[in-house]
Amino acid sequence: MADHSQTDPAGPPQPAQQQGGVNIDATGPVNTGGDISGRDKIVAGGKVIQAAAGAIVIDGVNVTPELLDVLRNRLSPNALEPQQLDRALTQFHHYHEQLHEWKELHHLLSEILSGLDVFKSHVQPLTPNASLDAARQLWQSVSVRVDDLLDWARTIEHIGMPYRELPVGNGPEGEDWSVNLHNLQNNIGEMLRYENSPGGSSALGLAHSIFGRGDGQTGRLKDLALSFHSATTVYLKRADNNLRDTATRLYDLSKAIFGGGKT
Repeated sequence: MADHSQTDPAGPPQPAQQQGGVNIDATGPVNTGGDISGRDKIVAGGKVIQAAAGAIVIDGVNVTPELLDVLRNRLSPNALEPQQLDRALTQFHHYHEQLHEWKELHHLLSEILSGLDVFKSHVQPLTPNASLDAARQLWQSVSVRVDDLLDWARTIEHIGMPYRELPVGNGPEGEDWSVNLHNLQNNIGEMLRYENSPGGSSALGLAHSIFGRGDGQTGRLKDLALSFHSATTVYLKRADNNLRDTATRLYDLSKAIFGGGKT
């Protein structure tokens, strides 16, 4: 007579071995035959789902009935398909990142422009051979703010190409606002160097000592100040427009996702 006292170890577990729960193999669906409760566990597609004490935990996230009610109330009645919703939420995050960077660019340009207003007002009435000491001090304040902008521009990820300085002779690369403001900063800084002033050690400084700075050189400084001011104004307006456009796209996307939500 065959001995039935031992169970084949290769066989499936007996009902008594299943301690509360249903293990679902991702290779095919399993019908539990009813609601899952108590200590039941579902393992499907690599996700661990547990139901206990009226709550559902998915990979450590406690999905309470209250949370489900919030989602039910907030999501648009024109419910998106799961893949569409996933793409929409990804785009939602991207717009937020863009919004943050446009806002920071707007702030940094505003800081530069406020300093440029003072610098330009001082430079415009300058006469040939006038002292540039005050202009240098005012420019230093502007130049530091430009450096802050360029340092930040190296880190951007969502509104364009990061700024970076290439080997000597190649110039910098990045968005036009970073490259152009860098070049204007260098041009004005070069003109205001002590070496290039009357009595300075450079060839330009010696020429100024002998012949005077002249209307041409003073006019060049005034032109650069105007160019810098005009460029910064244009870039600030562009940042403002992009900030508003991104906010609008973010609002429209929010309506698509949460448009039916209750306030």
